[in-house]
Amino acid sequence: MLTGDKLYLNASASPYKSRIVDFKWDLGNGKFSRDTQDVPWTSTSFSSPGKKTVRVQVTNRAGETATASAKVTVRVVKNGHA
Repeated sequence: MLTGDKLYLNASASPYKSRIVDFKWDLGNGKFSRDTQDVPWTSTSFSSPGKKTVRVQVTNRAGETATASAKVTVRVVKNGHA
């Protein structure tokens, strides 16, 4: 992906989705700072290049949590090329 591009994240394939009551997202800053409540998707973009790690933390009705992560490489466009 390139700097400024929108990254769409979707955790709707989470096991036991019907029991999940909260989705929290770490969009590369190391903190679960975005809470989408029971909505399993979000989006973000990055203004600087580099390797980023995005994570989602799900919480079920019993209060148990699970986390999944993905690595993203962000490149900058120079002279029309990534």
